[in-house]
Amino acid sequence: MRFSISAALLSLVAPLALALPSAAPASPEALETDLVSSVHNLTERTYYTTTWTSLRCDRISGYYGFGLFAVKYDFGCLCYNDVDTFCRVNGLSYTMNSWIKGQFNYQSYNKYPTGSQPTCDDKGGYTCPFGKNSDGSCAQHAASCGDGQCLQSDGTCCPRGTTKINGLCCAQTCKGTSGGKCYGAGSCANGKVLSNELCCQSGWTGYDTVCCPSGQVLNSAKTACTAQCTTQQKFVPESGTCQPKCGSGFTWSSSASNPDGLCCSGGRVCNTKVCCLTTEVESDGHCCPKGYTWRNNACQAPSGVPTAPKRRRTLNNQRTLSASEKTRLRIDDKLCPKNLSACPIDGSASGGYECLDSFTDINSCGGCATMGEGQDCTAIKGAKWMGCEQGSCVVYSCRPGFKLVDGKTCVKA
Repeated sequence: MRFSISAALLSLVAPLALALPSAAPASPEALETDLVSSVHNLTERTYYTTTWTSLRCDRISGYYGFGLFAVKYDFGCLCYNDVDTFCRVNGLSYTMNSWIKGQFNYQSYNKYPTGSQPTCDDKGGYTCPFGKNSDGSCAQHAASCGDGQCLQSDGTCCPRGTTKINGLCCAQTCKGTSGGKCYGAGSCANGKVLSNELCCQSGWTGYDTVCCPSGQVLNSAKTACTAQCTTQQKFVPESGTCQPKCGSGFTWSSSASNPDGLCCSGGRVCNTKVCCLTTEVESDGHCCPKGYTWRNNACQAPSGVPTAPKRRRTLNNQRTLSASEKTRLRIDDKLCPKNLSACPIDGSASGGYECLDSFTDINSCGGCATMGEGQDCTAIKGAKWMGCEQGSCVVYSCRPGFKLVDGKTCVKA
């Protein structure tokens, strides 16, 4: 006979046993506790005889209780003569005992040989643990068990309601043995905890026969754990990981210094803080042309042409330059290396300037901010990480409470 009852189920059934059972099936949304077992084999009847015995046996399953409080049960194939022992061993109430017996009222009698296991197929079918003799009786093992004992597959006996686990007779609610003792459904060995009928490491979740760590679920083949992606992520089969979903024109990129990665555009790759076409110098969030270094708050050319320290600018600090000044700064190649613009330093009384790459400079993106032509990308409201790509500001991520729009702006979420 196959059955088991978890401690959690018994705590539910006991209060329900005070009320009359409900014959109507519960709704799909009802609380369901599944009692299907796969471990117990009742190989002798309670009333032991040396001849064939007439028994009423039936599959006892259904719902017990009312509505949302109904409990789904499946006690397997039970015989009427075994109900008293079954309820006593598993701690079921007298009311539950009487109700189970009532399920046999319309069941016909069938004859079963000593040591047989009825199959409840409505045809009087049965199995024998050690095979059948030519007359249909069950072959007997050398070991024999007395009343209230169950013959185990290894030829030993265990009290009815228990089964042999690693050489020990354990209650049906037990999950295994440890240190020569049985451990139950409410406790696990070696510091593990019970999760969905499995003993797992703390914080892990049991799925069928596999325990998965936090952030992972059972795969579709039910053979291993796989990453659990959010709605903002996509699963990458090649790596078995989740990656953020990037907007149009952006691709996700990560690096050893930033494993969480960033959404980058234009062939750029993730560095520590920003996306760059080349490299991020000293992990400071600045991209410099190949061969340049970052010193004194500016990209320095290989030739060592000095540049003035760069300061953060806003539109309120713009200088109004004459047409001749603008022209001089743009065309005087002697002021800055090729492809760099000479931008006035706000607040400089001596006409100081700095050499900037307006295609990548985060403070003067697209032109000199002090001349009212560029944009200070660091001033974008709500932006956490940003950069200048091809003379246009790009936002890689937003601060908490904001969400990214089109890769250029952050709006309140």
